[in-house]
Amino acid sequence: MAVGLCGLAVALCALCLPDGEYIRLLVGIRGGMGPFFNRNHAGIFLAMCAVVSLGYGVASFLDYARFAAEHRKNQFFWRQVFFAVMFISLVLGVVFTRSRGGMLAVLTGIFGYTFLCVSLVPYRWKTRLKGLLITFTVFLLCSGWILTHTQQINAFAHRASGTSEETRKMLYRAGWTLLKERPVWGIGVGALPVAITPYMEWQLPSYVERLHCDWLELLLGLGWGGFLPLAGGVLWFGVMALARLKKLRTRKKFLFASVLSALLVMGVGCLVDFDLFIPATGILFFLIIGMACSASYDKEHLQGYSLSPVCLGGILLLALSSCYVPLQKTIAWRLHLFGRGLLPQRQVQIYAQALQHYPAPRYALYLGNAYIKQSLQTQEPSERAALLLQANKVAAAYLEKFPKEKELSRLYLSTLTQK
Repeated sequence: MAVGLCGLAVALCALCLPDGEYIRLLVGIRGGMGPFFNRNHAGIFLAMCAVVSLGYGVASFLDYARFAAEHRKNQFFWRQVFFAVMFISLVLGVVFTRSRGGMLAVLTGIFGYTFLCVSLVPYRWKTRLKGLLITFTVFLLCSGWILTHTQQINAFAHRASGTSEETRKMLYRAGWTLLKERPVWGIGVGALPVAITPYMEWQLPSYVERLHCDWLELLLGLGWGGFLPLAGGVLWFGVMALARLKKLRTRKKFLFASVLSALLVMGVGCLVDFDLFIPATGILFFLIIGMACSASYDKEHLQGYSLSPVCLGGILLLALSSCYVPLQKTIAWRLHLFGRGLLPQRQVQIYAQALQHYPAPRYALYLGNAYIKQSLQTQEPSERAALLLQANKVAAAYLEKFPKEKELSRLYLSTLTQK
């Protein structure tokens, strides 16, 4: 219920502030377009909340006998109305984010939840077959409607040009090409922006930070050697969860099925975007995993495990090491933001620190431009030449690693011309 209310609060906040004012108010980021800073991540966030709230609302129907015995039928009625309004509001919130991934995910989550409920909750197998037949029929009808109205959906999402799809396909092809060169252990988690550019078929206006597919990005970062154990763990978790679902009481089946369907929502969303890397959706994802692992679903068979200090230390070390590259990227990004409004001489120092923390071509470009700005403010010819030489060295060093970076090429040529 708390997850559903949080999602409802986000949706209402976005509706009340449709131009993204709350983004500027809370985090100070200017240029937030629309009701959400990123509609795809907001769509997945609200879709997960909608599916969880649906499970809570359906499970509460089973309380009718208790409310009737206590002569509180009106209270029961208004409670169900509240749950229905919350679920419908969250689904509408997903639609009005105009996120195609979010709309696809919430549709998949609702049908996944329906499939689990009708296949496990009824006791008579004939009732189950009828429910499954109706579910699959409605699902096929909805899928057919989506396929025949793809252009209208793209127009509603303001993505009618097809540029988004072509860009994603190009990134996916680049990722697969890079994976073929390093199939076993990949390129390392967090190294995508540094490694992907030479494999892209055309230059994008901004540097690539994510591959717009979490699963492919994890495969590329970990390689098959790291990804297959991860995929095996996900498969094991799913099998164990379905086995547990069959043994629960009816009310808890409704609740547990909604939690599993919310995880399915995230899994579908991660096929077309990078939701796991966004703090809000990532926290919600791990929160729902915690709900799925709650002892309330398995308290008859609780088991305690005691790990040795060596194992705990190893797990902690792995966790800290996985945070190293993202931490370096975050520090570099913060330094870049801090250096924007400073004088060129101070900018050079800040951007040089950012480049040391994360050697990405964008920070080399910022540093080179800062050197040029500083050279324009000095009257001493020798000092000006020294600053242009530094800008030239930075551009040349990174052009060797990233020969297709057009902005760095322009920076390199401009320093040669000025010298």
